[in-house]
This record gives sequence, structure tokens and C-alpha cells, in this order.
Amino acid sequence: MNEFKDLLLVLIGGFLSIAGYFIIDYNRDYKKAKRVKTALVDELHELRARLVLVIFSLESRYGTIDKNFFKWANPILAKYNEKNSNESLLRSIKPLLNLTGEQRESIVKISKQRGRSGEGLALKKHSLSLLDSNLEMLSKFDSILRGYLLDIKNRIGFMNEAIDDYRHYINITFQQNISTKNYEIANTNIMNSYKAYESQAKMVIGIIEKILNKT
Repeated sequence: MNEFKDLLLVLIGGFLSIAGYFIIDYNRDYKKAKRVKTALVDELHELRARLVLVIFSLESRYGTIDKNFFKWANPILAKYNEKNSNESLLRSIKPLLNLTGEQRESIVKISKQRGRSGEGLALKKHSLSLLDSNLEMLSKFDSILRGYLLDIKNRIGFMNEAIDDYRHYINITFQQNISTKNYEIANTNIMNSYKAYESQAKMVIGIIEKILNKT
């Protein structure tokens, strides 16, 4: 009987020891996931604001901006202005937020008049460095958030492909002795690349909005 009790105590002790390791690992992973999630939300906040600014530049450049852009963009930029402190980004945001109605109308008018004339924009590729370096933590998030983050990651890939296309066709327009027909084709492809980028960017902004409303 004593031997059985001793064996039982050993088994219980072993079980508690193993359970203790699991609890420690769980707590450590939980705390890390919480830290990563908080940092990711900040990264997404910034990405959303940057994308709005890029869309503003593109729509202004290609004559597609209208008053609805400002109705859509201003609440997004205002939220970033209230919450975050990236000074270089805020310096770009504040002038837009401070535009009067008359100034907005002037931007729309000038953009329409200019249309497609002039040089293309120097678009930069996007990434979510924090997400890319913590992909193993996705399993610690709930399935909805995990799905949103993977969707954003995929769409950023599509956006970067559109940027590659955009740069390629911009370069074609600077080729010497390019024919009028090929120049027009390149310009059409530039617009298609811009629209593909903008479409994906707006979807990413919408997904980020869902994440921010959820957290």
C-alpha cells in the first residue's frame, strides 16, 4: 500500500511539473502575443494613414480626385493625428486636415485640368515588418484577426506588384524615339497599374478599419 502511495505521489508530482511548464509557456506566449498585437495595431494605424496619403497623391496627379475623397480620408487622418506621433507623417497629414472647403475645391479643379500630364510618382513598396517577423504568433490570435492580417499581407503583395508594373511603364515613356502609339499604350498601362494599386490599397484600409474597430 505504501509503495502504491509513493508511486501515486511521484505520478502526481510529475503531472504537476509538466502542467507547470505548460502554464509557464502559455503565460509567456500570451504576454508576447498581447505585446505583438498592440504593436501591430500601431503599425496598421500608420500604414492606413500612409496609404491615404499615397491615394491622395495619385488621385491628384491623375485627375481623379473629387470632394468625396476628402469626406472619406479626413476621418482616417484625423484619427491618426489624435493617436500617433510619427512627426514626419504628421507633417504630411496636418496640411490636408487644415484645408478649407475652397482649397479642396481648388485642388480638385487643378487636378482635373492637369489630367495625365507630367511625370509619374515615385511610389514606394509597402511592408508590415512587425507582422513579417512574427508570423509564428498568428496562431495565438483569434481566427478573425488572423484572417484579416493574412488578407492584408496578401493584398500588400498585390500592391507591390502593381508598383513594379507602374515603374516599368513609367520608364517606357522615357525611352528615346518611342512611337506615339507605344507611348499611349504605356500611359494606359500606367493608369491601369495605378488603379490596381488604389483598389488594393482601399481594401487594405477597409480591413484595417475592421481590425481597429475590433480591438
